[in-house]
Amino acid sequence: MTDYSSGGIKLSFLKDLARGDLLDHLKLCEGSKAIFWDPKLKGPFNLIIDWQILKQHGVKKMFELQDYIPAEVLENKWQSVIMLIRPELPLIDQINRAVRSLTVAQRNKLDFHIIFVSRKSTMCMQRLEKYKIVGEFKNILELELDLIPFDHDLLTLEYSLGFREMSVELDDSCLYQVSRSLMSLQSYFGFIPNIIGLGPSAEKVNKMIQRMRKEGAAHEKPLTPRIENLVLIDRRVDLMTPMSTQLTYEGLIDELFGIRNNTVVLPGADFLSDAERDQVQPEEVKPKHISLTSSDPIYNDARNLNFNAIGPFLGKKAKQISAAYDEKHDAKSLQQLKHFVSKLPHMQAEKKALEVQTTVAQLVKKQIYNKAFHHKLGIEQILREGIDVDKLNEDIEEMIYREESLKKVLRLLCIQSIAADGLKPKLLEFYKREIVHSYGYHHLITFDRLQKKWASLSAR
Repeated sequence: MTDYSSGGIKLSFLKDLARGDLLDHLKLCEGSKAIFWDPKLKGPFNLIIDWQILKQHGVKKMFELQDYIPAEVLENKWQSVIMLIRPELPLIDQINRAVRSLTVAQRNKLDFHIIFVSRKSTMCMQRLEKYKIVGEFKNILELELDLIPFDHDLLTLEYSLGFREMSVELDDSCLYQVSRSLMSLQSYFGFIPNIIGLGPSAEKVNKMIQRMRKEGAAHEKPLTPRIENLVLIDRRVDLMTPMSTQLTYEGLIDELFGIRNNTVVLPGADFLSDAERDQVQPEEVKPKHISLTSSDPIYNDARNLNFNAIGPFLGKKAKQISAAYDEKHDAKSLQQLKHFVSKLPHMQAEKKALEVQTTVAQLVKKQIYNKAFHHKLGIEQILREGIDVDKLNEDIEEMIYREESLKKVLRLLCIQSIAADGLKPKLLEFYKREIVHSYGYHHLITFDRLQKKWASLSAR
């Protein structure tokens, strides 16, 4: 999506709309409230609303929904218990156990509520009826949360299971949610005149959008289009890219440490000063949560650079900040001094951001400046160039024997399969047998899923 930070389109208002919808739902739940979160929703909702706002609307406690309810949770007292979940059957099973445990433990009658994000499903309702707990819920609501603003120019559905559902389970119902979310976007910015689709799923989404437009044309007042072009890309037209190691600064942080909801969690000890290290025990240091968004001026400029360029980039920024601080020595008049003081908060924020990103870069460097990492990159390069992709790759075979990360091994096998347009049956069976011997028989299921229609790993 285009960078609209300096243009007329502001995506941040979608966050305000989502926050308002959630608060409207909470108003339907009377008295003091406890929220039991679907663990995978907690991160996205942290981008929309903070704890202080929830407290102002009567939320006393928040817990992750899990297979059992701890004793300290059962001892709390609220009037309303809200289950905020995605429409998935395992979560309904957890809700059943939670409702029964809380009902037994609480002397006063509780009001139970479910808020489905983004829609409730027939199967979930049937499962609730099977457990005979539908009547326990005062409200069963839907919270339409489609596109979540991750940054000023980035929206996400946070639908992590979409590719698996389509490739393994052959269920393309998630395309409806994609289409609906894009229609929602067009309801604010007008119909997008030019839509291009690449791949079969993209074409399906385009057709759904056109049909939805016709169905809603008689009821909606047309808006002047503010987005001119929309490019829909089916992930399956290029499976090589996600299987390859990312080499940008942001990509390597994600590869090595994992970025979740614009946040990376790193060892806290690396961010302490020498004096702070002397004052605390290593086990007392909490992990450091670092926000990675465009609001960080250093990270925003560095995120898309190849990691080899990060050192010179940070060095240049350090010199610029140092030169900016030295300007105070050249301030001879009151006006010049006032100008320097006005820039001081920005300079201090930039200096702090530089210190954080320098430490992050050092942590990344420790992980990638080793023989194993570069050896894997070399294997990827050879496979992508199509060199001997129809033969046994001895480097991958050795990695299997050494029981290296299965995720790394499978990604390399997928690259080989894509480059060879499918592995020979005899070669595929060899890899499968060796992986099962090294990593366990339960990974036969893993292989079966990878070999499903349109998946990465297949036989010719």
